[in-house]
Amino acid sequence: MASRRSTIRATASCGRQLGALAHVARVSGDERFSDLARYVSVSIHAAGVRLRELADAHHEQLVWALTEGRKPGKRFANTAMAGLHLAFHSLAGELYSARDHLAHIAGVGCGAPDKVDGMGRLEEWLAKPANAGAAGDPLVALLSANMATKESPGWLRVLGEFRNTVMHRQPMGANPEAGALWLEESMTRVGSVRTIRLVPMNAKTPGPDPFVELVDLYRQFEMLAIEATNRVPYKVDLPNVVAK
Repeated sequence: MASRRSTIRATASCGRQLGALAHVARVSGDERFSDLARYVSVSIHAAGVRLRELADAHHEQLVWALTEGRKPGKRFANTAMAGLHLAFHSLAGELYSARDHLAHIAGVGCGAPDKVDGMGRLEEWLAKPANAGAAGDPLVALLSANMATKESPGWLRVLGEFRNTVMHRQPMGANPEAGALWLEESMTRVGSVRTIRLVPMNAKTPGPDPFVELVDLYRQFEMLAIEATNRVPYKVDLPNVVAK
């Protein structure tokens, strides 16, 4: 599982930078940009909290499985899985919100109308020939590169699809592909280590770990948000304090 300490540090750093940008913009009289930067900052911080809760939910299931004497390689389920599934929903929702707030900033920067307040609407607006020139805007180009195409989706589009699936199409709790838990045992230099993850209900071979996949999307979004701060009209250089 992801290191909680590294997650909190990264979230705090990213959130502080965007919060500082919001302050600089407000002092400069740009309340619109300030509000949107603050929205991204709050959403990223919330995503960090949701990630911690998701890690905690996995840990609680691991402790339960070890206490109950569950054997590695055997599928099982319990009522507490509902909380685990909902933690996935919450993290995906906060990342999706942060994505749309960032897209709104990009829309404002390239002259899009107020109704272009999310990634989907930004793509629709850019698809019109009259607006094609806006694709060269630095922040718009960054988001578009990470969205890629529907035929060959980038990670930012994958994030949107995951969120739309669990929120609008099929909740994880109703998805047989995530209907059971699986205790895994791996040998390391310090001995045997057991971890836990979601797997299909039936005997189907488990695919990638949903937790690992969503954590990867979270990390990529943090890197994207940090890069985005280099492509907006306001700059801030936060001090970096290192304890010795």
